[in-house]
Amino acid sequence: MNQTNFWKMGLLVFSIGLLIWIWMPRATYPKVSSPESDRILRMLGTACGSRSSERIENVKAEIAKLNLPEAESKAFEQIIALADEGRWPEAQRASLLMAADQIN
Repeated sequence: MNQTNFWKMGLLVFSIGLLIWIWMPRATYPKVSSPESDRILRMLGTACGSRSSERIENVKAEIAKLNLPEAESKAFEQIIALADEGRWPEAQRASLLMAADQIN
């Protein structure tokens, strides 16, 4: 294989990979089902960003008051678990991803 064909093949593989990446759905978190859930998501983002255990407890109390869909509840619980373990950067990143998934 000469150098020109090598570069053409590489460009083709890269282009196909890029197209697959663009068209693949990337949402990993469910859409929130209500304005109350959206408010909780904002509270969670603030709690994780400020690394506040007190705010996390407030989020837990708010979640307990609502009857959330299972997928939504699990998503909140996963992020809260990261915060409870002291993994604040990961919890903040996860809450930001969940917020971003609301837009797409």
